[in-house]
Amino acid sequence: QPVGDPASLGRGLLRPRTLLSFAFALTILVFFIRRMNLDLGAVIDNIRSASIPFLILAVLVYLGTIILRAARWRWMLRLAGAGSIPGTTVPPVGYLAAVLLVSWFFNCILPAKLGDAYRIYRIKVDDGIRYSIGFGTVLGERVIDLIVLVIMLAISAIVAFHGNMPQDATRALYVGVGLSILAVIGLIMVFAFRNYITDRLPLRFRNQWQSLQESVFVNLRNPTVPAILSVFIWAMEAGRMFLVAKALDVHIGFEMAIFVGLMAALLTTLPFTPAGLGVVEVAMVSVLKLAGVPVDLAGSVAFLDRIITYWGLIAVGALVYIYLLKWGTRKPAEPVGS
Repeated sequence: QPVGDPASLGRGLLRPRTLLSFAFALTILVFFIRRMNLDLGAVIDNIRSASIPFLILAVLVYLGTIILRAARWRWMLRLAGAGSIPGTTVPPVGYLAAVLLVSWFFNCILPAKLGDAYRIYRIKVDDGIRYSIGFGTVLGERVIDLIVLVIMLAISAIVAFHGNMPQDATRALYVGVGLSILAVIGLIMVFAFRNYITDRLPLRFRNQWQSLQESVFVNLRNPTVPAILSVFIWAMEAGRMFLVAKALDVHIGFEMAIFVGLMAALLTTLPFTPAGLGVVEVAMVSVLKLAGVPVDLAGSVAFLDRIITYWGLIAVGALVYIYLLKWGTRKPAEPVGS
């Protein structure tokens, strides 16, 4: 079946790996709640009394990040040749935003960021964009996003903790720096040995490989627009966290909101649980507690934020997925090939 086909992704829900990842996430949450003596009743009461206007603003800011991500992806697709290659079209921003929502829906219910495969599949079916180009733009986007995220995370950590970072914050930063270094080393190796790899691939795979690496490196050679958009995206992610805290009358500085929001975003990239379920909540509560926020309020901030970015995303993403499945194809589907 084609890569990213919804039917194959749906079957992934019942695979042992998926079930184990959810069990692992649940185990982390239960263990942490007991160890921290988190009062779930108090957390629920806090969430119920949250300020609706601030929550609405937080949701709107979050939706704004999706629009910016879609605009960035469209720019990268165009740079990689979408629209200029015969038989391809450049998807509109609104449509790409819907595709992103569905891909995140799959990321929330499947481990290892498998929702990205849906993104690539959708633009192949609807816009004739090769898998290799789609994957190349997603890979380039991830690398730029990660590097910008780690830089902003490091700056916010230094400012928020005045250079005296707690152990949990330091670990999160080490994870980000480590991932960035691995990504850069991997890209350098691919670039250095690209011709060597091409010569040793079977003929039927050479065009795909050439298209893949060209779509990655053409964007990495022109990173200004995606990087600027990434800065705005991550700043808005921090703004969402700040508004969620405000909704619960939790007073944290914007620099702390930046650190917590970006740390949560970084941890969602880890493939152990779907969208970092369990890991993100634990890390958010730990850091907020170190910042002087009472544990029940810290838990309230973490769970309310995840209602927006995880559980709410599942609900909205499922509805958008159903819409795209039934009415969202913009033109008759083409045969799915390379």
